[in-house]
Amino acid sequence: MFTLGKELLHMYEEPVLQLDMDIRKGETCLLSQGSYEWGTARTVAVPLARDAAFFLVDILPQQEVCLQECPGTCLCASVMSEASASMLPQAPAQPLCKQRNVGVFAMDCPRETYTMQKDTHYLSYTFCWLPSYLERMSTFAGGSYGQLFERTSPQYQNDLPRELAQLLLNLDVGQIEAPGMMPYFQGIGLHALSLLNSSVQSHYDAHQRFGSREQQVVVAQAKALMQQNLSASIHLEDVAHDVYVSRSYLCAAFKAETGYSVLDWLRRERMVRAQELLLQPKVPIRVIAEQVGFKHLSSFSQCFKAQVGCSPRAWRAQL
Repeated sequence: MFTLGKELLHMYEEPVLQLDMDIRKGETCLLSQGSYEWGTARTVAVPLARDAAFFLVDILPQQEVCLQECPGTCLCASVMSEASASMLPQAPAQPLCKQRNVGVFAMDCPRETYTMQKDTHYLSYTFCWLPSYLERMSTFAGGSYGQLFERTSPQYQNDLPRELAQLLLNLDVGQIEAPGMMPYFQGIGLHALSLLNSSVQSHYDAHQRFGSREQQVVVAQAKALMQQNLSASIHLEDVAHDVYVSRSYLCAAFKAETGYSVLDWLRRERMVRAQELLLQPKVPIRVIAEQVGFKHLSSFSQCFKAQVGCSPRAWRAQL
């Protein structure tokens, strides 16, 4: 039975009606789709509770379309095309994938106008939780769910826990209208929220302990372990286990103490080591790639160029 509350219902309906799309009520969702003078679109809303929902938006305008943003306050976990991500109030600064970017953000949006560009694909599927839902989660599940909205700053794929990013990227939205899909999205939504809560709490704890001797030792030990194993495939779970902390806390502590994510720091260290090896002209680049943890030369060259600004071969030729 469809039980979406008034606030989330309004967030779904208003932009759809602005586009002159008809909304029909399915057994377990709201749906609007079709071809129109301005383009093609499909939107779906699946209730998770009265104050939590899963939204799918798939729009391809054939002309420029202006819409008024519907005001709303909610916590979101989303997979978005580049165009959809760029429309967020705090859009990601890093380069984006054209098709799928994972993001988590707290939205408290006033009414404002935005423009969808011609022949640009706007695709997103998003879990939305209202603050009232988060408060109830704190009551029923314990923990700090009620503080998630205030503590969640925009995070994108490289900064999110890998398990959460993969959970969202692996979502099955192909049969979203099927009657049996509501429990699926409810279960995935609860799992995603639990992972997010754990991650945000770890970041909060890490910032509270910023500069503490204990936290500095953890980060120093993690750095040493990774530097000793640059040629190996390094998994954060293993590093965290070896320094006796959780993966989420290690990531948070590392970012708090160094300003870098663990993976960004590791990538930089590998490229520094690669440059040292490139100074030895007789060492083949393929061997250097292996010694800094890359199985494929093409992946190494791509990473080196992104970090240094030129290919390994070109860098060596400049010496």
